[in-house]
Amino acid sequence: MDNTVFTGEFGRMLEIIVLGSTYPNAECISDRNWLTVEISITSGPFSGKTNANICTYEFETMYNGINALLKSTEGEFVFEAIEKWISLSVCGDGCGHYKNKGFVADDFDESKNKKLVFTIDSDYSSMTNTLRDLKYIIEKYPVEK
Repeated sequence: MDNTVFTGEFGRMLEIIVLGSTYPNAECISDRNWLTVEISITSGPFSGKTNANICTYEFETMYNGINALLKSTEGEFVFEAIEKWISLSVCGDGCGHYKNKGFVADDFDESKNKKLVFTIDSDYSSMTNTLRDLKYIIEKYPVEK
């Protein structure tokens, strides 16, 4: 499956599943970089999912940021999708622990303010699995230039 998962303690997880290209036959190259995804979140007793659109280069940005963070093990990577479907901050403490915080929205119109806010505590091994998943996605759906 074309997905990436941020897993954590107590069954908490953020999963982004790529359903396919949003505009596969678009004349404009940049439009062909849009992917339709399903974002699901489980955070404690709360869960939800929504369909969204994320660009191929946004997955590349996520991969590069998390890869750099895993190499240094300490610091922060912040990601916010262009259309505001998802916001994610990943903080490393230097000891192999990572705090994934952010929100998933069911509409990219911020004025509607319908969001599920989450915190997922992860470790180095689960973050390397996330990185592996992201690498697969960016290889399968490369940025068209």
